[in-house]
Amino acid sequence: MTSIPWGLLNEWASKEGLPSLEKSSTGIGMVFLPKDEIFKDEAKAVITKTFKNEGVEVLGWRPVPVNTNVVGYYAKETMPNIQQVLVKVPKEENADDIERELYICRKLVEKASKSEVWQDELYFVLCQIKL
Repeated sequence: MTSIPWGLLNEWASKEGLPSLEKSSTGIGMVFLPKDEIFKDEAKAVITKTFKNEGVEVLGWRPVPVNTNVVGYYAKETMPNIQQVLVKVPKEENADDIERELYICRKLVEKASKSEVWQDELYFVLCQIKL
């Protein structure tokens, strides 16, 4: 497992007008979203709503930089829209409880997206927090 690049993320947050990210309560999820803009927006709305229902605040969505110049034709054609969702878990106090809450949110997102047309295009990697 690699450590979270807090400096890079705080630099991005600052440029986006967001407050500094607190290591002790911020989780990050890697989300592979549908390529279609409408489906992408629907998937993000489902994820955001699920977090909100669980009392978890979505701080922002960070597009993952990709150099498409080095990607082959077929890879480029099938490449998902990769973004990171940054969340704040205010109601939990220690890393284990935060990780548990984020795991629950991920499972709820999977359940909420089961009947969606774009469900097969959504891949949501477990959010985690590492101090």
